[in-house]
Amino acid sequence: MCVASGEMEPAWVVLSFSDLGLSNVTAKALAYEETSCCRDGQSIKHLEESFADRRVPAGRDHIRRSVMVEPEGAPRAYTYSAFFCPNERVHISTPNKYEFQYVPRPLCLTRFDVAVRAHNDARVALSPGPQDTAGMIEIVLGGHQNTRSWISTSKMGDPVASTHTAKILSWDEFRTFWISWHGGFIQVGHGPEPSNESVIMAWTLPRPPEVRFIGFSTGWGSVGEFRIWKKVEVDESYSEAFTLGVPHSAIPGSERAVASVIGDVMGPTLNHLSNLLRLPFGCGEQNMIHFAPNIFVLKYLQKTQQLSPEVERETTDYLVQGYQRQLTYRHQDGSYSAFGERDASGSMW
Repeated sequence: MCVASGEMEPAWVVLSFSDLGLSNVTAKALAYEETSCCRDGQSIKHLEESFADRRVPAGRDHIRRSVMVEPEGAPRAYTYSAFFCPNERVHISTPNKYEFQYVPRPLCLTRFDVAVRAHNDARVALSPGPQDTAGMIEIVLGGHQNTRSWISTSKMGDPVASTHTAKILSWDEFRTFWISWHGGFIQVGHGPEPSNESVIMAWTLPRPPEVRFIGFSTGWGSVGEFRIWKKVEVDESYSEAFTLGVPHSAIPGSERAVASVIGDVMGPTLNHLSNLLRLPFGCGEQNMIHFAPNIFVLKYLQKTQQLSPEVERETTDYLVQGYQRQLTYRHQDGSYSAFGERDASGSMW
């Protein structure tokens, strides 16, 4: 680079780093005096190249800085949310297709109640595996166009116990039934709790069935909704597998993942709620706009036991200052306005 005496010209360099994170960069500058290096403001490169090994710098300087090396390009964020409500019942929707949807049986469970909504043919399978097997027990509620119910020892098998149950199912409401197989004694009844009076049908197996999975299905012209046990009643932990998509153009080493667990469905909305706290300012209307949220945030944090002493002191200070400021917009008659006594009249609103 050729620079005339007393002038300056910026120089740009492009640096390439192999690792992300904090790196140290040292830049050195050497200055040479050469009367013949420039011609019409342009440097003569061949002179610089041929005499580079014999010239002595007239001056030199260097600078050392620490820089944070970050990925090049626009950042992309991908969020996956899984909502797990332990106090809610597991909900299963079944299409008009005679195929069982199997779920693992909770440990130590030998009976359960299920709320059913269907036009007809609500079917429950007690199976040793997550598929239709020869040893499965099929329980049909509202078969034959919602007129009969029965128990069979295989899918579409001959009934071993059957009874007339006209209009036992309804699509307009959920109806609750209980199913028990303790000791090989299969029982099906009305309501959430077993009792002799509520038994619809029963049958005794030669030996206790191996029930590891429970399946749910509808068909024969009906879809269905099943509400079974609560998640808190399941001994196994809740898990869900998912994949975070990473673009093919992503810079290697720039991938980051953050996981958070929040105790309620409103958690993502109310996360970092203390950031909404503001010092009230402006005219009477603006002051109230900034004043009111502080009260709501303070009450919410108190009720949910998330209020820290620091946030409480800050919020209280904001409320005191906001209230004192609002009093400056008060009229003699007790009303308020945007600019106080400078306005012709005030309002109680």
